Amino acid sequence: MLRLKIIISTCFLFLEPASAQFIKGKVIEDNGEPVENVSVKNISTGEGGTTNDSGNFVIKGLAGEILEFTKTGYTVYTKTLLKDEKILNILFRKSDNPLDEVVISASKTAQELKNTSVSMEVIKPYIVQNKNPLTAENIIDQIPGVQTINGQVVIRSGSGWSYGAGSRVMVMLDGMPLASGDAGQVQWSFIPLDNLQSMEVIKGASSVLFGSSALNGVINIRTASPGPKPVTRATVFFGKYGKPEESSLDWNNGKPLFTYGIRAFHSRKYGKNSLTLNINTMNDDGYRMSDKDDRGRFGIQYKRDIKKIKGSLGLDANIQSGHSSSFLLWQSNSLAYTSLDSNITESQTFRFNLDPRFIAFTGRFKHLLQARYLRVSNEVIQQKTREIQSNFSDFYFIEYQISGSFFNQIRFTGGITGNLASSNSPLYQGLQNSSNAAVFLQLNKKYRKWNIDAGTRYERYQLNDYKEAKPVFRAGVSRAMGKSTFARASFGQGYRFPTIAESYILTNVGPLKIYPNTELRSEQGWNAEIGIKQGLVLGKLNGILDVALFRMEYTRMMEFAFGQWERNTSTFGFGFRSLNVSDARIEGIDVSLTGIYKFNKGNIKWLTGYTYANAVALDPDKVFYVDSMGNQLTFNSTSSNPETGFLKYRPKNLVRADMQIEFYGFETGISFRYNSALINVDKAFVSFPISLVVPGIQETRDQGKNGDYIFDLRVAKSFKKRKLAFIVNNVLNRFYMTRPSEAMPPRSFMLQYTRTID
Repeated sequence: MLRLKIIISTCFLFLEPASAQFIKGKVIEDNGEPVENVSVKNISTGEGGTTNDSGNFVIKGLAGEILEFTKTGYTVYTKTLLKDEKILNILFRKSDNPLDEVVISASKTAQELKNTSVSMEVIKPYIVQNKNPLTAENIIDQIPGVQTINGQVVIRSGSGWSYGAGSRVMVMLDGMPLASGDAGQVQWSFIPLDNLQSMEVIKGASSVLFGSSALNGVINIRTASPGPKPVTRATVFFGKYGKPEESSLDWNNGKPLFTYGIRAFHSRKYGKNSLTLNINTMNDDGYRMSDKDDRGRFGIQYKRDIKKIKGSLGLDANIQSGHSSSFLLWQSNSLAYTSLDSNITESQTFRFNLDPRFIAFTGRFKHLLQARYLRVSNEVIQQKTREIQSNFSDFYFIEYQISGSFFNQIRFTGGITGNLASSNSPLYQGLQNSSNAAVFLQLNKKYRKWNIDAGTRYERYQLNDYKEAKPVFRAGVSRAMGKSTFARASFGQGYRFPTIAESYILTNVGPLKIYPNTELRSEQGWNAEIGIKQGLVLGKLNGILDVALFRMEYTRMMEFAFGQWERNTSTFGFGFRSLNVSDARIEGIDVSLTGIYKFNKGNIKWLTGYTYANAVALDPDKVFYVDSMGNQLTFNSTSSNPETGFLKYRPKNLVRADMQIEFYGFETGISFRYNSALINVDKAFVSFPISLVVPGIQETRDQGKNGDYIFDLRVAKSFKKRKLAFIVNNVLNRFYMTRPSEAMPPRSFMLQYTRTID
């Protein structure tokens, strides 16, 4: 009997399947850096898990079973287990398909570009490194559908020129707002360019996630994190402005005008610590009379990983000091580089920011707590105007954000945010304070081939004693129509509260005045679009064709308007004041084509786009204000070209193109920008009294009636981690302006040398 039991037990042992064994492994990138949060799944059994912050994983498996490794932005990797294979080292590569590009800004969490429901452009660092821009503003102007006017960003003609105060586009550095607290001016020279990872551009209202100033879109400039190997890069550049075509424009009597400087950074990881240091110094003589800019900046980014919470603690800081002068109006069109009455505003500038950041993971949830303090100081040097034009501001920002998933894989991002701006400046008539507080939530659900997202935000705004609050909503959907075809549609509301500068500024601009308006109210609007993103994969070619139809509408739109605001003054009360003007509609089409073609020993990269925008006033005869002389102000009465109904300071057509060819260590590139003529500007600039005091604006507009086209060229040679580049901007030496009385730079030449150590 005992022998029978042994025989039966042995038979069952052979019939029972072998027990699955534990497979251990590590996932790394090409550079040896571990990849965390990789989804590891046993296709045969359905079991799964994720890699930890060291790239390690453990999963059950048997010989012949298949493991699948996936993560947003990476190529899917599969591995068939071999007999007795217990330890795996997985080389995980980022996807070469531009549709798989990982973006952050669309939902404040990592998401593949193909799944976004809004129009986005992603700009790679090679353009910045090879064009040697003096500030990030010069690169922004090369993005399809985007234009910069006097430091202010315009997306799809969503704004005009607003005299340096307020912005409808939120510009951020690593997810933190980068505008001054008083005027909402983007601090372009404060942005480190050498350690750039990408620029993400959202086209359209984005106030649900980003609040006021995101009415027209968002630009998030992301810096690169240190890799496993230390990297040091230094760039030295020296340039010269060429002579204008017309001899009368040569205000410096043939004397050379130079630009030179140094940019450098060092990044490294050591243990749990990451550190990046960057420095920038620049001296620019400027191409206009006394329009100089001499500055120096130092920055530090530090992060320490905390394994216990799978998170990190970080601190970023930048400090900048300089001496600059500003130029607003020319003497005349024949003396366009000479300031009106040789009048300039010379300032001692200082900027400082401190950004602490804390990240923690608890189960399926990610927690982010970040803050910013930004100090901006512009102390006017001239004794005569120091007491009326100096300005200082402090900006405090804090945000708590939580993201994760729940209820059948619904992803969410939510949080609370607040900011406070304070300015005690002669320019704004003393101490002024503004504040915002908001709560927001966005949900995303992926269902088969669909990606659906929706969100809302409620924000409360206060400027001194005035208070205002409002909710906004957005929704979007995208669908995979094929392997490389993705359709989308979205609707989003936006708003912008008035800045301290728009409400309280009181100053002189030559013979004119800028007047305050404490009765300003927020402007609001919405953006709707449908679009399609088509991946182009043909052999060694990888690209994206994106086409979008869009429509924006604004109510209580804020603009500076000319009028006679007081009587019996030395200037007769003439000047500009920010007002809530007529409602507006902007609609059109936006097309972009980006990509790369690889060939033996080289490649061709391109970034191109065309935008058509029809921007019109909805009620051009509506009286929005009455000045001190009883004149009724309407859109038509304040327009230089009222019969068109076209909004002021906006081109109807934009073309942007950049192409670079790389082969055998050589790089050559060409950039092209076309802005069609401004159909309409303020009537004041082409009529009495400004046309008498500042002549030649209409004549210059007539000369540029076919629009402005600008070419830039560059050529470079790389050898043993060194690069020498020669750059020519405005090759054709065209004379043009992007807003009345501001002539843009003539042809310029730049020599750039870069050395990299890693």
